[in-house]
Amino acid sequence: MGEGIAILPASDEVYAPIDGTVSILYKTKHAIGITAKNGVEILIHIGIDTVCLDGKYFETHVQEKENITKGQTLITFDHKQLKEEGFDTSVIMVITSSKGKMVYVTDEVGYLSKKEPLIRIG
Repeated sequence: MGEGIAILPASDEVYAPIDGTVSILYKTKHAIGITAKNGVEILIHIGIDTVCLDGKYFETHVQEKENITKGQTLITFDHKQLKEEGFDTSVIMVITSSKGKMVYVTDEVGYLSKKEPLIRIG
C-alpha cells in the first residue's frame, strides 16, 4: 500500500493530517481517504476488522468531496466500546500515493498532540 503509521488513540477523535479534499468516505464510517492539494493520497483506517460493525460506534463530521483543513475533526468513534468488544483500536494512516515524493515517518513514541507531524512528505 505505502508508507504509514499506526497510532494507539488516546481520544475518540480523528483529525485531518493535512489540508485537502475528502476523496472517499466509507459508508461504514471506519475509514476515510484524503487527497492533498499537491495530489498526495492518504488513507486513514480506524481499528482492525471494524468494517463489520457497519458504522456502529462511529460518527463522521465531513462528507465526500468536502475541502478540509489540517486539524479539523473528521471522525469520532467510541474506542472504549470497540476495545470492550475485542477490536484492536489502532488508527492506521497510510500514504497510498506519494506522487513520487519521499515519505518520512516519525520514530517518536509516546503521546503526541493533534498538531505534531507524524509523516513528512518531501
